[in-house]
Amino acid sequence: MDLLFVPVVACLQGWIQFNSDCYLLVKEVTKNWTDAEVDCLDRNSELLNILTSAEDQFIFFEMLNKSMVYEAFIGLRESGDSLRSFTPKSNKANVGFTNWQGGSPGIASGHTSCGVKMGNGSGQWALRDCALSKPYICKRKGMSIMNSFLALLSGLKRTENCFKKILF
Repeated sequence: MDLLFVPVVACLQGWIQFNSDCYLLVKEVTKNWTDAEVDCLDRNSELLNILTSAEDQFIFFEMLNKSMVYEAFIGLRESGDSLRSFTPKSNKANVGFTNWQGGSPGIASGHTSCGVKMGNGSGQWALRDCALSKPYICKRKGMSIMNSFLALLSGLKRTENCFKKILF
């Protein structure tokens, strides 16, 4: 008997799937950017790093706009004194895709700036004081159901009858 395993990605309850990633909009309890980052890490995820236009549109339409959230922290934080040196703090990668309101970010003086994804209007990005308390978005890789199933099977006695009982 040949078994065909097709990998399927699944997300934890409350998370929303897009491609192979899972997203959680945390809006019930708002946090400053640093506490939001810690909360995402505690959830085995990180603050959202938007990589493509398609992902950016998904976040806007499926999460923020439908949830009526005005803006939410994402994984961008001021790095140095350059307007262009924003990095996702969790992995220090350079930002490739951007969608800044007005074409480029403007740093407000007197505080450290962090990125937010706007939930209204055009859904672009803006900068806010990192100390403000806001909703935020966590992102994590989806779980492969195939891997979970194979892990379960590895603990079972691999007889034909065992597979028949599980599969049929």
